[in-house]
Amino acid sequence: MNKKYIGITIGPIVKTLMLTTTPAGLWGASYIFSYFTKNLIDQLEQILGISKESFLVPVRNNEVETIIKDCPWAGLFHDRIIFQTDPSIPLTKIDQCIKKCKEDLSKEILTICLTENEDIERAKKFIEDYLQVHVIEKEVEKGKNPILALSPNLDILELGQSYIPKEDKNYLLDFLENRDSLEQKKPENRNQNIKRFTQKIEKTQQLMKWHFLEEEHIITIDDIAGVSGNKIGVNTQTKNYFALVNADGDNLGKVLKSMEDTQGNQVIEEIKGFSEKCFDYARRAFEKVEKYGGKMIYAGGDDLLFIAPVKNHEETIFHLLSTLNDEFINCFFGFSFKEEGQEKKMGFSAGVMICYYKYPLKEALISVLDQLDKSKKIKTKNTISVHFEKHSGKQHGIQFINFFNNCENNKIYTMFLDLLEEYGKQNGQLNNSKDFLRSLGTKLQDYRNVFLIAMVKDGAAKRNYLNEVFKNLFEEYPGIFDETKTKEEKSEEANYIERIVDLLEEIFYMKLSLIQDKTEKTKRQAALDSLQEIETVIGLLKFYNEKEIK
Repeated sequence: MNKKYIGITIGPIVKTLMLTTTPAGLWGASYIFSYFTKNLIDQLEQILGISKESFLVPVRNNEVETIIKDCPWAGLFHDRIIFQTDPSIPLTKIDQCIKKCKEDLSKEILTICLTENEDIERAKKFIEDYLQVHVIEKEVEKGKNPILALSPNLDILELGQSYIPKEDKNYLLDFLENRDSLEQKKPENRNQNIKRFTQKIEKTQQLMKWHFLEEEHIITIDDIAGVSGNKIGVNTQTKNYFALVNADGDNLGKVLKSMEDTQGNQVIEEIKGFSEKCFDYARRAFEKVEKYGGKMIYAGGDDLLFIAPVKNHEETIFHLLSTLNDEFINCFFGFSFKEEGQEKKMGFSAGVMICYYKYPLKEALISVLDQLDKSKKIKTKNTISVHFEKHSGKQHGIQFINFFNNCENNKIYTMFLDLLEEYGKQNGQLNNSKDFLRSLGTKLQDYRNVFLIAMVKDGAAKRNYLNEVFKNLFEEYPGIFDETKTKEEKSEEANYIERIVDLLEEIFYMKLSLIQDKTEKTKRQAALDSLQEIETVIGLLKFYNEKEIK
């Protein structure tokens, strides 16, 4: 027997994120949608009598309510609501609930930011028209997954966004970033409206303090990066940089498809179990990011967006990504799908943008969304794509493909973390060898064609060609690849070169494994890509090693 489901999509989130120029503004641009979603669910329950058991996305139970109370500022409610409905409830009733929630939100926003001289009805209409909320109703066959049945229609509705024909003033922008404070040359007050909004919620719902507040100060990019102090415990160039990260789970559709069964007895409970795990993961991720010194913008579903220092004491943003991956795997370990006769798990992909603290936040957001998209386009997904831009304008990029493999971080990422721990700190093994770090990268560029020839040579001894090239180019550091000497007998420079070459080989072999038609041209391109990525690794090690420029 078919059952009737309602699907609701709420937006426009990305468009609103693009309005802001501060971390707190970015958070506010996301949170108002999570806040709206939560209030709409409450309205559906209270006014229409929709039971908690009817909700699939997000699931409603005591465990989830505890997570919401413990983690109120994470933006836990994402942009979709799906629930089973009584056939007697018409869509017009749903629309009435949506209309009321729009009115309530616009009133809350405008009470804070509207001046006495402004037309409140005009401002309310602007915000209500700005919020894009679409509803569909569909019958779903027993045993089928309602999320998969409704999502294609919701995706289409999201694309058909309406627009405001005459926009004299963007009242939502004024709420997110108080323009009066900028005109008065008081940029520190630009997020005061959001602060007042959160304080009102804190008071009425008895919640913990907003995580962007430190005493009465709203945390800025300078605070997060460590520019204005030394709370992050570093004295290197990294204090002038921040990382913006967008992470997302892979193969969600395949996992949801695997829940379907002909009898229809398990699919609904499995969906609810998965939705609960999404809340659990969001809470864990929020806590890990906070502990590291970052600030979560949103953590809804399996999707994260946060801003963080590139280094905090002995940890780096790359260690944090490894930690978040571990939490992801622990939360979703019980969910899998069959592909080519094998059981497979969900993967973890992310885009990372590392940039100077004065870099425009909007541009960083565009870049990080692009990096996540690059990760998702890799056939295996499960990839971390990093874009690193120095204040000088020099840019680097690297992808860690198959980031998580066989229940552990893949070999390439592990080797990179080991290098970072040993050579990417001022008191590390190459503390007085900044020039050496620079010279290695320079020689890779100057002798690129020589390295390319060595890497693409056929035969079992091809590794030896590359070894010989490095030995000849760095003959001032004896012992490189000398198997008769121990690590302790070699210079630190020789040990470092060996580890860089090992990592270069691993990257190259990985790229070769992804090529179906191995020709001289494709192998050369794989070698070139590998050299560029190892140059990025060296650049990152040098970046983490450099002292702060006063």
